[in-house]
Amino acid sequence: MKDLPLDARVLGGGDGLVVVLLHGFGAPGTDLVPLAREIPAPQGTRWVLPAAPIALPPEYGSGRAWWMIDV
Repeated sequence: MKDLPLDARVLGGGDGLVVVLLHGFGAPGTDLVPLAREIPAPQGTRWVLPAAPIALPPEYGSGRAWWMIDV
């Protein structure tokens, strides 16, 4: 999996902290954008919100997953 492209939303910028938020099973990478905007953080903090590499089949919805689970 080391050659997978990274699909991520990046908020903020600067040379400060980097915070990575990982979404849950079936969610898109952008679902945590509102949360990132509400968490107090120092000026210059970058937020990285990646989308998981596995596109789920239609029976699971249109989300993504970090790994498949038996549901």
